[in-house]
Amino acid sequence: MDIKKIGMISAVVLAFLVAMTASAMAAAPTAPTNVSSTHTAGVSSTNTTINMNWTASTDADGDLEGYIVQLDNTQNTVFASGPVLSSTSIKYESLADGSWYFHIRAKDKDYNLSNIVTAGPFIINTQLSISEISPSSGATGTAVTITGTGFANDASVKMGTADMTSVNPVSDKEITANVPSSLSVGAYTVTVTSGGKYATKSNAFTVTSSSGNNAPQVSAGKDKQTDVGTAVSFNDATASDSDGDTLTYAWSVSEAPAGAVAGTDYTLTSTTSLNAVFTPLTDDKAKGSFTLKLTVNDGKTSASDTALVTVGKVIGDVNGDGKLDVGDAVSVFTALVGKSTGKLTSFVNADGKITPADAAFVLMQLAK
Repeated sequence: MDIKKIGMISAVVLAFLVAMTASAMAAAPTAPTNVSSTHTAGVSSTNTTINMNWTASTDADGDLEGYIVQLDNTQNTVFASGPVLSSTSIKYESLADGSWYFHIRAKDKDYNLSNIVTAGPFIINTQLSISEISPSSGATGTAVTITGTGFANDASVKMGTADMTSVNPVSDKEITANVPSSLSVGAYTVTVTSGGKYATKSNAFTVTSSSGNNAPQVSAGKDKQTDVGTAVSFNDATASDSDGDTLTYAWSVSEAPAGAVAGTDYTLTSTTSLNAVFTPLTDDKAKGSFTLKLTVNDGKTSASDTALVTVGKVIGDVNGDGKLDVGDAVSVFTALVGKSTGKLTSFVNADGKITPADAAFVLMQLAK
């Protein structure tokens, strides 16, 4: 090989070495700064879109090419290649639930890379849940805070079957609302519906007083006594509502003598009016005590009261209160031992005396 060719090869090698040295000595770009997101790191969100923004890097040589980025579920990802972005923002859409980390580094045209900057975790949780209702009890109209996950702006809330009022989805983890005024005292399940999903929490709130609606006041009237074939009208029954609500009425027979059949042995008419009419019909089944119940409803809540109707003379009713009960047994036994403190109004049978047979009869009747 002649000296001329050797010289040419040496020049090429020298140029290559100079280029490599220059590249190696070129300054790497600075790392991006002010990396920010529409999501708050470490805070759960139902938003499945993440927007990332950052402040541009600088390069001392003026040959900044752009940025390579990566979004994954690993905090300490190391990477050195990828598509180069020239902008200072990027959007990721329709992300799955999980914890996401954004990684970015700057790249210049000489393939020099900045340090990696990582941001996150950005937590996405679209599952709907209720963790707490605070306070957990109070009157109707009480303002409560519902905490959980997955709440969106379209959230609606029910307490029992009633819609809560003034519903305000403060965030994806908090809703404020007011207890419906129509609810009566008791424990209720809370249901949140949002984004086509729903979550419930049983016995989440107890209404301690119903400030929005007052229950009706009702009296079925005084206890009454009659004979077979003689109707009794409950003209002394009363009902009122302090809220001025329209009232409806429902009478029923809640207790009757054994074997007594409605329509055959007795009738109860005008059952949807305030003043019902009761008529005992038969001697064998309609004698005894009937308990009549009046229920009044104001469209939101109801109240009830009862009245006793005694038909005919009740055998064994020695104290004359119109019914056979423990009081009659006490009267019979105190009379037997001569310690009766009051006069018996009747006897068990027609013999005019109190005997052990009378005591046995009363006890047998009570045991039925």
